[in-house]
Formats: sequence, structure tokens, C-alpha cells
Amino acid sequence: MKFSFLLLIVWFLVGCVKKPNETPQPAPQPAYKGVFILNEGQWGLNGSTISYYDENNGYQSVADVFSVVNGAKLGDTGNFILQDADTLYVVVNNSRMIYKIQMPSFKLIGKINLPDGSSPRMMLKISPNKAYINSLLDGIIYIINPVTMQLEANKIIVEKYPEAMVRVDNEVFITCGNYAPPAKNNKVAKVNSLNDNLLGYIELPIGNPGPIVFTNNKVHIACRDHNKHISCVSVINPSSFSIDTTLYLAGSLYDMKLINNNLYITNDSCITQLNLSNYKIIYNYFSRTELGAKTNDLIYGIAFDSLKNEWYINNAGYGAINGKCIILNAQKQIVRQLNTGVFPKEVFFYR
Repeated sequence: MKFSFLLLIVWFLVGCVKKPNETPQPAPQPAYKGVFILNEGQWGLNGSTISYYDENNGYQSVADVFSVVNGAKLGDTGNFILQDADTLYVVVNNSRMIYKIQMPSFKLIGKINLPDGSSPRMMLKISPNKAYINSLLDGIIYIINPVTMQLEANKIIVEKYPEAMVRVDNEVFITCGNYAPPAKNNKVAKVNSLNDNLLGYIELPIGNPGPIVFTNNKVHIACRDHNKHISCVSVINPSSFSIDTTLYLAGSLYDMKLINNNLYITNDSCITQLNLSNYKIIYNYFSRTELGAKTNDLIYGIAFDSLKNEWYINNAGYGAINGKCIILNAQKQIVRQLNTGVFPKEVFFYR
């Protein structure tokens, strides 16, 4: 009886000893890996989004992953994405914002709001601590520190309206195009990226130069005169800063990308290939019929997934409506379609 009583006392004392506080473990954070599409949205409506598709789970989607993660809208007219390892930079034109996002959490880790009157179009990294942001309306190349996300005091003044940039060694080539009638320009500027000095301009055969690609030791510039319904690709020798040749294309031109050592151009004939080995033009490399696109649909962007050997082609439809991304295999067969936001522009992958 005495022994049982002692056991009861020991049990009581042990039960009264307070256990150390256990630190609750945070819930695992989502890791956003897969396919992403930047949707411009309609100008002035603050409707830019980034669509996310989980390719490991049946391409389940998040229509606006930036808003879901960060609790705020991306802004008005998302124009450009720069991927730098595990960091994304997003340029939002009409909101005058540049965002810095950490992957794979998609959390916002920095941002810059450019001055009133600016309209950033794209970002070009010059060094770990230096990047150019070209601004359409004020004709300024702003300089930022992408590490600290601080705007530098120095800036480069170029002719209006700077659309796109490409770097060749220590020089940057900048297309200066049109904006709204009667505003016109047909020049490409050259800047020394070491001292940020403007080196000069050359004139291009037709107005409104836009997309620019450096490959095969040449700078390729796409010009598009939508009013005259003509377009061209001018091939520039970067050393002599002169035009080697110009290839004219029928109809309007919207985008140009370097894929598998050839240029692919979204235009009125859907998608045209410019073979860089012989500069042969192949219209309807992808036809509207192959994409299931209607006559008036706007084919707005193109990308290639080298991991899966698949084409991603953005169809913005007609008018300010939600679009689609059509994915085709190497045999040009449609393998899936993804619903997007309004004016789907850039496709990018993070795995």
C-alpha cells in the first residue's frame, strides 16, 4: 500500500513538471516552378498579371500569382521580364514600376518607381551593380543598381521613343521608334556602357524600329510601319555601325525572337521564320490554321521550351479579351492550350 502511494506521488510530480515550449513550425511555403506568362492587360486599367502553370500537376494554374503571393496588383501594362538565376525583374510600363522578385517563392524583395513622365519598356543588365531601363515617352535611359534597387543620378538622353536594347561587348544598341501619330522615328542609338556616353545614331530604312537581337556577330532590328503595312529586318554591323542589308517583309510585325539559331517573327501571316544561315524568309512557318487561330486574332508572342522541345505561342485574340497560349511539339502538333490573361506577351520558365 505504501509502495503504491509513493508511485502515485511520483506520477503526480512528473505530471506537474512543465514541458518546454515547443516552437510551432511554419507551414511550408509554395514553390512556384514551371511555366509563367506575363499578361500586359488593357492600357490604363491596372490589369497586368502573371499566370502560373504547374507542369508537374496537370498544368494547374494560378491566374495572378503576383497578387496571390504579395497581396497587391502588378500594375498597368507589364511589358518585360528579365530572368537572372533565382531573381526576376518585371518592368511595368504605365505604372512606371520595376519589381524584383525572389524565386521560387515569388515574393517581392524590392522595387523602384521611376519619375513622373517616364514609361519603362525593358531592362538590360550591364554588370552585377548596374542595369539600364529604357523609357519610351521621355527618351531617357535610366540607370539603376539591381542589387539595392536604387535609381542612380546619372542617366542617358537619347532620341524618342526608345523601345528595345541589346548589348554587344561594351556597347548597347537602342531602337528609337514611334509612339503615337504624328510621333515618328527610325533610328538606332549606340551607347558606351562603360562610361554611359551616347556614341551616335544611324537611320533605318523604315520607321518604328522595335525588337532587336544580336546573333552571328550582327545586330538584327525589326522595323514595322503599321500605317503603310510594311515591315523589315535590318542587319547591322556593330563594328562599323552601318547597315549590311535589309530584308523586307509583307504586312505588320509585332515581335521577333531568336530561337534555335533562327529568327521568328510574329506578323500578319502568323509566324514567319528568317533563316540566319541564308536569310531566306519562310512565311507561315506557323499558320493560323495550325494554331487554330481566327483571321483577326493577334499572335502576340512566341517562346521555345528547349527542355521539352515545345513551342509556346501566345494568341491575344481580337480586342481586350483573355487570350490563350498554344503549345506545339516539334512536329507542330498542338499538345495543349493554356488560358491566359489579357494580351499575353512574354513566356518564361523557372524549374
